[in-house]
Amino acid sequence: MAEHQTSRGKVLVVEDEVVPRRLLVLSLERVGFEVVACEDGPSALEAANTQSFDAAVLDIRLPKMHGWDVLARLREDPRTSDLPVLVVTAYEGAESQRLSTVTKPDAFLAKPYDVDRLRREVIALVEKSQARRGAGGDQPS
Repeated sequence: MAEHQTSRGKVLVVEDEVVPRRLLVLSLERVGFEVVACEDGPSALEAANTQSFDAAVLDIRLPKMHGWDVLARLREDPRTSDLPVLVVTAYEGAESQRLSTVTKPDAFLAKPYDVDRLRREVIALVEKSQARRGAGGDQPS
């Protein structure tokens, strides 16, 4: 596969299952994103606090730390509070709905999801993030 000359943006992918994580990474790289993938909550928070991202794709069922807890910590930290987050999950129960109103993901997709729809959602979130920075908003660090 040819290398991309320029990146559309940088996306953090947080997914504990190997095959879905690889598919997410390949799918987003194919449309020009630089992707950093993590398999659990603590490594995702470390990456988000040490690198700059335009958006994140976050699974909810994660080892070591639940995805809703990861999102809550991202929202609490001034460095990552504005990071656009797309939550993906296989379960959409009442608890997920309640937690989503507290932590406020920017977008939500239920598994199994359509890859093209996921790409469109990520592109929209990255464009939102880049437009905010262009208008004088802060860049997460």
